[in-house]
Amino acid sequence: MAPTDGADIDRVKKATASDSAEQSTDSATENSAEDKITEYLSAHPDFFVDHPELLATLLATMAPPTRDFGPADTSETGSSETGQIVDLQQYMLRETRARAADLEGQLSEIVGLAREGLHGHARIQAAVLEIIAAQNLNEVIEVVTQDLMTTLDLDVVIIAVEGGAAERGKVPLFSTDGVRVMPEGYIAEALGQADVILHENISGDRRLYGSAAELVRSQALIRLDVIPGEPAALLAMGVRRLNEFGPQQGTDLMSFLGEVLTLSIRARLGQLD
Repeated sequence: MAPTDGADIDRVKKATASDSAEQSTDSATENSAEDKITEYLSAHPDFFVDHPELLATLLATMAPPTRDFGPADTSETGSSETGQIVDLQQYMLRETRARAADLEGQLSEIVGLAREGLHGHARIQAAVLEIIAAQNLNEVIEVVTQDLMTTLDLDVVIIAVEGGAAERGKVPLFSTDGVRVMPEGYIAEALGQADVILHENISGDRRLYGSAAELVRSQALIRLDVIPGEPAALLAMGVRRLNEFGPQQGTDLMSFLGEVLTLSIRARLGQLD
């Protein structure tokens, strides 16, 4: 092996000293950051009250302190090996936090659905009151096709009837301003045997919505049996928001709105028993 001269020794010492200095600086920086964090949190005890989402993130990701149980006592078993006690604290904490986060998410979803349901009920009730308050048939149509867009937060509302009955001239509704006349068989094509159909992701039908069809991406279609024995009418409500209506939603409120509108139209036509 070649002899090591004094210069080599000096270089090794300098390198070692440099590494030690860097480690010392890093350690000092880390300690300084920890001190600042500790000092700040001590001075602001309500910090996590104002930032609960940060606390939830920290609890879900940071490791809790471990506990040192020392060697296990194996004297009763006669074993000469040094045993180990497994601390399940961290595992249990992680599982508990994960479960709590999952339950919190489910609760938020339930609360959100409940709020939406209450909001929907309130809007439908307001719409029903507006329809009932209309003085005549023209006002009923105006309320439905114009005012309900604001009340129910819709982009377009249409009342449609099939042309067959309009041609026979038996139902004044069919010649009322604001009512769209559709080809015979359209309502059966749109609804089938259902009274309410909800679509969550569609392209609006130009035959039904006219120039507003480009806005419609979700819709509710409601059958209106205005005159027994005559082709049904149709209430169509469209919005530009996807998933506003969909098969996962209940149809009770929509059916109720349709029934109220049907009875109101019949009353204005003098068709109530």
